[in-house]
Amino acid sequence: MQSKKVIHRFIALLLSFFATLALAHPGHGGNGASHDLEHLIWMLGGLVICVVAAVFYARDREKDGRF
Repeated sequence: MQSKKVIHRFIALLLSFFATLALAHPGHGGNGASHDLEHLIWMLGGLVICVVAAVFYARDREKDGRF
């Protein structure tokens, strides 16, 4: 049951990333999809940082025997 919840959250995360492309709007730094791709790149960068931090945290807990 827990794995279904994780899959649903992952799908929701992917949809939120692709929603920026579907809702293209003029704005600072570019127009339309190119501007939204800039936002997408920043969000993906933030996601990578969070995943790397979570992996290091999990490894640390595993070393201490608390995992």
